[in-house]
Amino acid sequence: MLGLIPSRTTAPSGPCTRPPDKARGELPAFPELAVFHTIEVIGGAVGRLDAMLSEGVRRGELRLLDVRTVARVTVSALITYGLWLASPAIYGDLTGLDHERAEDAAIDFLIAVVGGAAE
Repeated sequence: MLGLIPSRTTAPSGPCTRPPDKARGELPAFPELAVFHTIEVIGGAVGRLDAMLSEGVRRGELRLLDVRTVARVTVSALITYGLWLASPAIYGDLTGLDHERAEDAAIDFLIAVVGGAAE
């Protein structure tokens, strides 16, 4: 699921799917960069998830009323949670200290929610 957000930069540990902290802090000074990131990176992720969900509906695997909204809400939740995980000093109480466990729990939750739409 997290692989839906394409890589645009490379961090020491591998591909990075969000603007580096310094760049994110500078986005208000460069609104055109924020718009570009929103359209190209976030919009691309929403589009790919929308296509996946639409295919699931077409095959009868999912019964979603509004695929576009589900895709947008899911990606926004992933982005928010990713920001929380990236800032443990601020959000550690929300995510816990075990990032791998928190990521796995978030993915399991999303799969259960979307998977539940098929029942």
